[in-house]
Amino acid sequence: VPVYGDGTNTREWIHVDDHSRALMLVAEKGAAGRVYNIGSGVELSNINMVRKLAEMTGFFGDPVRFVEDRKGHDQRYALDCSRIRDELGFEPEIAFEDGLRELI
Repeated sequence: VPVYGDGTNTREWIHVDDHSRALMLVAEKGAAGRVYNIGSGVELSNINMVRKLAEMTGFFGDPVRFVEDRKGHDQRYALDCSRIRDELGFEPEIAFEDGLRELI
């Protein structure tokens, strides 16, 4: 699996079902024109995500192939999701590991 740079770039991961549920909640109950960030609070580096998937699928060895990082590539993608939680009561329902197992 190609991994940019040294793989330490972190991302916030959310299950697509939780994300879809949050979008519906915003559409139904959100204030018009208000921004609601949707996230899970689960952050994991790209290299750790690839290795976790490899482990969960029974892959032996190191699946990582480092490639040159893109110029200006963000080191971290994460959101402040307090508004959607505080105003609309959104909380992810699918645990990170459960979602990965379902995907696999």
